[in-house]
Amino acid sequence: MKFLSSNTSLLKFLASKSHLKSFAQILESINRASTPPNVLNDHVDILVQLTAVLRNLANVSGNKQYFLSFGLVDEICLLMTKSPNEQELMYNISGLLSKLTLHSNCCEAVAKDPINFKSFVELLARFKTREELVLRVTFILGNLLAKQESARSYLFSQPNALEQILEIYQYYFEKEAAVSRDVSSETAARSQKKFEDVVIKTVRVIANASISQEIGEMIAKSEKCIELLLQVLEQKKIDSSEELVLNVMATINNLSFYSFQDSAIVKKRLSIARALLRFIEVKHREGLAEATRVFGNLTREKDVRDFLVANKVDEAMVAILDSGNRELVFASCGVLINLMADEEKRLLLSNEEGISKLIGVLQEFGRTDWQLAGMVCQTLWNFSAKITSAASCFGEEESQEIVDILTEYLDDETVTEGIEDDDVMRGYYLETWKTEFCPVALDLLRRIEDNQSHLEPILS
Repeated sequence: MKFLSSNTSLLKFLASKSHLKSFAQILESINRASTPPNVLNDHVDILVQLTAVLRNLANVSGNKQYFLSFGLVDEICLLMTKSPNEQELMYNISGLLSKLTLHSNCCEAVAKDPINFKSFVELLARFKTREELVLRVTFILGNLLAKQESARSYLFSQPNALEQILEIYQYYFEKEAAVSRDVSSETAARSQKKFEDVVIKTVRVIANASISQEIGEMIAKSEKCIELLLQVLEQKKIDSSEELVLNVMATINNLSFYSFQDSAIVKKRLSIARALLRFIEVKHREGLAEATRVFGNLTREKDVRDFLVANKVDEAMVAILDSGNRELVFASCGVLINLMADEEKRLLLSNEEGISKLIGVLQEFGRTDWQLAGMVCQTLWNFSAKITSAASCFGEEESQEIVDILTEYLDDETVTEGIEDDDVMRGYYLETWKTEFCPVALDLLRRIEDNQSHLEPILS
């Protein structure tokens, strides 16, 4: 049956509703008949074959509902908890769950039982040196944590879960580093790629776990975790380890969102900022965007703002404003908002044509991205904190241009012009306009108008 399921012409036939129902009944009967201490010992060979078949059948599109409706996902998870020492069986089960957890409904089925996460943690500990099995388990966990809040909670309620994940990270990062010193042979190069893949998947677990505030703050306290992430930034090049470096920066961005006294991110903020500097200079757009997002969080601290200005990152942020790339512009505005909190750093916008560039961002993206438009307004608001004259602060033409744009954008009768006739989209568009743009835009407009002179000069 295993070999038949490898035949593509027979695969769809075996993946039919009736066959999957039969496989589910076989698996259920074995699970129910096997109880400790003789757990499944008499059926291991059959189960290895059966799970190999199911792994192949999971590749057939359109049959995932049968895995759910016949209880196959539940039975597979139960089997995992009852036979954790059977390496080949665990390899097949992890391969099967790797495919199934690409789908939200299957993730929900796996994530509903906390005992499954106990099994995953135990598998990582038991088979730490088996990179193919570890790769699959970390991939499964990354899928589950990306989609299910319960998965984040259940995983990190397991004793030493974070410690075990970090142990996997460190073990394979060190193995990859050792192999990378000698990649002259094809075998060594393949090993390096495999080891780095495990690190990538492990970092993804940490990144997805940190979406939850409670879990994210717990991870952010881990000095070992932050040190391991920092090592990647310091030692890896984005052109040769792109996915790993980008994943690490995204993880640090998630963790740096949580700013509190015991955060290891806060303690290591200058080391992280220093490690990220080189990604500002490298011509890699995604790397630049990720680094800039992290700077947006780190610049809540004044010593980081001072460090970035000393290294001319502030000038780079202004230069990004006319890049035409929405993600880059959005991230750079996050940094500039914080930089403008310091009076001595505000001259930057005047010297680098920053005001006209911010006006350009409003004109280019304003009506399609109210959140970005609001961030531009917040940057200008912080910049003008000591305003006495709109003309001397922004420039006479520039201040009037800002007034004209904001007056137009704050008109609720024209705000939905050009928007598709879609109630959901229209509702979202209006909500972001009201909450993300209007409050700060209205304050900025009033400030500029209050500081505009309407007196006529006497010409000679």
